[in-house]
Amino acid sequence: MDVFNLRLSKELQLLLDAAARERGQSRSEVVRDALTAHLSPAVTADPDCVVGDDDWNDFGTEVIAAHKQLLSELIDTLAEREWSETVEKLYALFRRKVIETSAGHQSPYLTSFALKDVAGPRVGTIIAFAADDTISTSMTLEQLFIEYAWCDGMDAFAEIPAIWEAAKARLDSGEPDPSSGG
Repeated sequence: MDVFNLRLSKELQLLLDAAARERGQSRSEVVRDALTAHLSPAVTADPDCVVGDDDWNDFGTEVIAAHKQLLSELIDTLAEREWSETVEKLYALFRRKVIETSAGHQSPYLTSFALKDVAGPRVGTIIAFAADDTISTSMTLEQLFIEYAWCDGMDAFAEIPAIWEAAKARLDSGEPDPSSGG
């Protein structure tokens, strides 16, 4: 295999990076595919073979089959590949999608509605894998304060009254509720 140095403009590098991420391939694989496609003799369709009323069903079936084959090959070669080449790329895509979907929810949230649990207000967060696939976790506000003290120490915990005063001053000055669009 020959290796050669290729100088690319910044714009072309960005396009190449985007194509590699989108396809889940390395930049070299994308370049090899593009060169192969560009240097291969063009195949022209025989006009007698053209179907005029194709409803794209076959295309959808072929795309799904190609995805299945790609995933199958990935799984089959997973043990032979580097973790960073395969799993980390998929994890990064999955993580990005979870973050994007979770951003559609008010998170963290504070609820003080009458709860079966008489421990008081709860602070929670929502992790959303899709609009209809969410996981909500919460803890009491008291427990949050305790964990804050455990994690950041008693000096940080002692700053809570000053934080409360600053928040109260903002509310007293008429700062609007961001969820009301004001």
